[in-house]
This record gives sequence, structure tokens and C-alpha cells, in this order.
Amino acid sequence: VSDRVSSTEYWQWPAMESDLTLDRVDTGELLSVLDASLLAYDVYDRVPTLLLSGGFESRLVAALLTRAGRPPTALTLRNPYEHFEIDGRFASRVAGELGLRHVIRDPDPHFFSTGKYLEYVRLHEVASTSVNLFIAQIASELQTAGVESSWDGFAFGSIVKSKSAK
Repeated sequence: VSDRVSSTEYWQWPAMESDLTLDRVDTGELLSVLDASLLAYDVYDRVPTLLLSGGFESRLVAALLTRAGRPPTALTLRNPYEHFEIDGRFASRVAGELGLRHVIRDPDPHFFSTGKYLEYVRLHEVASTSVNLFIAQIASELQTAGVESSWDGFAFGSIVKSKSAK
């Protein structure tokens, strides 16, 4: 046992280009990378389910899937504890604008006292803590809604899959 701390750097963010402007970004290439990520979803499910929070990433995924002719079912879990439920209201507006089927689920007000929450903690909290504990309810609600796999933002390959999904 030592009282010394050591660290190892395995990778490094690329240096920022301070003179980079939008006219120097190949947005077509960026869109094709995003589209390729969307097509990779077919391995999991031909009928996309999108966790639509109203945030930038989920709006982008919704728009790209719709543009590709694969409109997702939008699934929103209300968050009544934060900002007057603005994310859920924004998600409803986005779903309406894109013509998406929108399923809105209300969280169990006693969720944090249930076995479902303890199961979440057992499976997830050891590796990384959840954001304001709200995210802990998502997996349980997906399972209750019968969703086997869903988009969760654009972390290239960030797909939530239930235990029952093949």
C-alpha cells in the first residue's frame, strides 16, 4: 500500500480549432455519419422507439428517423419534479410537429421505495451514478411499456435493450 496517487492517460481530446467556423464544417458528412448510426438500429428493432425528452439529441434523432421514413414511437416519462415538466411538454410539441405516435408515462410516485428501484441500484449504481435519480425510473417504465429496445440520444450505439430482447 502506498500513499502515492498515479494516473494514466489513455486518450486525449483533439485540440480545439479556435478559427473553425460553420462554413468550414462538412455538414453533409456529419449527417451521413448520423444516418449510418440510425440504420444500425435495424439490428435491434425495425420499429424504432425513441426516448423523447424534448432535449436536443432526442429531437435530432426524431427528426432524422422521420426524414428517413422510419418515424419512431416517441416515449416520454414525465418528470414532475423539475422545471414545471417543461421537458415533457416540449417533447409533446416535438412529437406533434413530426406527427409521431407519442406515449407518455407517469412515474410511480413511490418508485424510490420499490423493489424496481433496488434492482436498478443493484445493476447500475455501482458503475455510475444516475442524474438526479430520475433516470433510474426509465428502465422500469420501458419494461412496463413492453419496449424491448429504444434510442437514448446519439452516443453512437447508445441503445437501451431490455433483458427479454433477443
